[in-house]
Amino acid sequence: MEKRTDLISSQVLPSRCPKWITWGGYAACAWALLFAAANIYLQSGAPDPLQHGESHHFTGWLMVLNLSVVPIKLLAAAIALVLVQPWGERLPLMMRRLVLIAAWCGCAILVGYPLIGISLTALVQTGLLAAPPVGFKVGGGFQLSALLYGAFFLVAGSLFAVTAWSYQRRLKEKSHKQRRSQRASERASF
Repeated sequence: MEKRTDLISSQVLPSRCPKWITWGGYAACAWALLFAAANIYLQSGAPDPLQHGESHHFTGWLMVLNLSVVPIKLLAAAIALVLVQPWGERLPLMMRRLVLIAAWCGCAILVGYPLIGISLTALVQTGLLAAPPVGFKVGGGFQLSALLYGAFFLVAGSLFAVTAWSYQRRLKEKSHKQRRSQRASERASF
């Protein structure tokens, strides 16, 4: 990670987010936007390419659930940008903490969801569980579509984890630098 120096004050400025992490944040943002668009697409009654062209036009509480996650996914896209943009480090402390909590919770959900699905599938197929819980579809044998669906969430969870970790580390470095400079200025004033 490079350290920059301000030419006017010769003060060391906070290091920037590495490019690969920045692109990871952009990918997480794109994932969230595409996933929100997929919810709207499926709600419109269009054919689902993962379900062999079967169309889903949700009604009742399923429609409310399907459309209520769209703002959450749009918020996730904004959080992904906050994690990698320089202006994200200038937010008030409480906002930075909320962003980190949201990013780590999103990461846990995105990684946990497919792991629960894989575990349930294994338990049902081995006979340790008679039937999956209500709402979970578990099929027999090797299911490539289920693995790809799970990987879709694992990749997004990994992107959010890397960007949240980088954001947290940069904020910690910035906090340490501010404390050191404050102590130095206090010493100089005596």
